[in-house]
Amino acid sequence: MEYLHPPLSKRWGVFVRFTKIPFARTVLMDAFFLQYEKELRALANRRRLCILFYLKRRESACVLDIAENLEVSFKTASKHLGRLFAAGLLIRNQRGGEMHYRIVEPYPSYLRPLLERL
Repeated sequence: MEYLHPPLSKRWGVFVRFTKIPFARTVLMDAFFLQYEKELRALANRRRLCILFYLKRRESACVLDIAENLEVSFKTASKHLGRLFAAGLLIRNQRGGEMHYRIVEPYPSYLRPLLERL
């Protein structure tokens, strides 16, 4: 028998399914796969892939440099960089009034083939 646990669904925004797998393992697996989903969704956009391509060839870059290179607005570049940062694919440092981004190293093992192809 399989059913959903409503309080956990509301609290974590995921459906926790109960089957023969113990509860704690199910919740941990959901959190694990949510991180994968976050990273893969961050990569599922051509502009974000272009940002990674640009950053891979430089040590780091500020938002304005990235926006000018990709020919997008500052706001658009900042939004895409924020999504990549939230997924854990970028590191950011503030230098003066500028925010500088660089790619996380080492790459997650399952993303390494994709990032090395850029």
